Amino acid sequence: MAGFLIRLKPTFMAPGFIRNSLLPRLSFRLILIFSVLLLLLCKSEYSETPDNIFNFSEHLKQKGEYYRAITEYERFRFLFQSDKRNQIALFNIIECFFLAGQYEKSALASENFLDSYPNSSKRKEVLLKMVECYYLTEKYGEGAGELEFFLSDHQDDPLRPEALKLLGLTYLKDRKWAEAKVTFKKLAAISESPLNSMAKHAV
Repeated sequence: MAGFLIRLKPTFMAPGFIRNSLLPRLSFRLILIFSVLLLLLCKSEYSETPDNIFNFSEHLKQKGEYYRAITEYERFRFLFQSDKRNQIALFNIIECFFLAGQYEKSALASENFLDSYPNSSKRKEVLLKMVECYYLTEKYGEGAGELEFFLSDHQDDPLRPEALKLLGLTYLKDRKWAEAKVTFKKLAAISESPLNSMAKHAV
């Protein structure tokens, strides 16, 4: 029994051994963990800058990755609400939803834009995009109402032909033949497009 205890004695001296062998390894692991965390922190701070997020959003949109682009634009708008590019980001969200075939979401984003930026130079363009979404989702009454209001306020606007064409098509889809004919005649009077001429004679 005494011999057994003698053999175990070195085992009870193990704390010194642990201190001498494990501490360097623990220190190395702690340094490694700290370095990784520091690297991730630096990377995070770099990727969260306004320019990086906005430029990445633009890159995704150009590549046709519309849903990822929308996510990045929305993240940009949330993180940097005072940035002047917020308006452009929302405009691009409208376009991305439209290009992805999400017309109802594009219309909702358009409504948000019109409410948020009443003096924007892109307001008319957004309005027509919203009406086009109404047309594509068969909300003809809403689209016609917006277009009629637009046309009454913009007699000489460069976008007037586009608005008249969209209104004429909306009337056709809604089976309002007389209104469609009048609208296409107005369009033919201010535009030389062969398509407009065909539309005039088709009604």
